[in-house]
Amino acid sequence: MPEIPDLNVFSANLTKRLVGKSLTAIHILVSRKIKTTEADFDAALTGQVLTAVKRIGKQLFFEFGQNHLLGLHLMLYGSMHWYEGKNENKFTIVELLFSDGTGLAITDWQKSVMLTLDPVISPVPDAMQMPDGYLQSALKKVQSRSKRY
Repeated sequence: MPEIPDLNVFSANLTKRLVGKSLTAIHILVSRKIKTTEADFDAALTGQVLTAVKRIGKQLFFEFGQNHLLGLHLMLYGSMHWYEGKNENKFTIVELLFSDGTGLAITDWQKSVMLTLDPVISPVPDAMQMPDGYLQSALKKVQSRSKRY
């Protein structure tokens, strides 16, 4: 499972390569864990310019024009692969095609990758940007032990 440092690197590399490009197509090949239809993803994102790729918690968020977000949780075995032309990657869940011909295949042999359109972002602070005193304040409200055996 990608951890926070991995996701930070993914976010930086995706930003360098894709921000400023338009999404020309999205193809959902396995919809088992996806609760939105491909038509809804297509209507919201196709033709939109990618403006940012950010990590929040263990998810990546692709920000597009028109205020749409594409949330990606790679779960345990999810991975991302660049391709040009035809996608030859096994176990592809979703293909994202961009205006420069770059393709991003999101794969997972367990088919557990979660993709969401305009997800609600948790109000809980990110582990890497937690405000001073947050844990003390939050834990004062809890009466049970933090770890039970």
